[in-house]
Amino acid sequence: MQISIKKKYLETKVGFGSNAKPLGQRTLQELQELALYARQSNSKSLSNYFEQLPTLQELQSGKTSQVIADIKSNTDAVKTEKPADSNQVPGSEKK
Repeated sequence: MQISIKKKYLETKVGFGSNAKPLGQRTLQELQELALYARQSNSKSLSNYFEQLPTLQELQSGKTSQVIADIKSNTDAVKTEKPADSNQVPGSEKK
């Protein structure tokens, strides 16, 4: 999904997601979140920052794809960890 901010708003600071970075320094995930806010609230001022605001369906689909990617990433990280010793009782590690 393509999300782009109008050039004249790249240095505009918008406070959301626990910070107030300029729009030009936001990640794609942050811009997707802002676009979702704009769509759900019907905010003309938020919508105005974007070249073209994706549809609500596109934004929700993109968010779902990101969640799936995060889950896969976390699952891969867990698979690479050393399995616990099933005979060892937690807290009874040998020193």
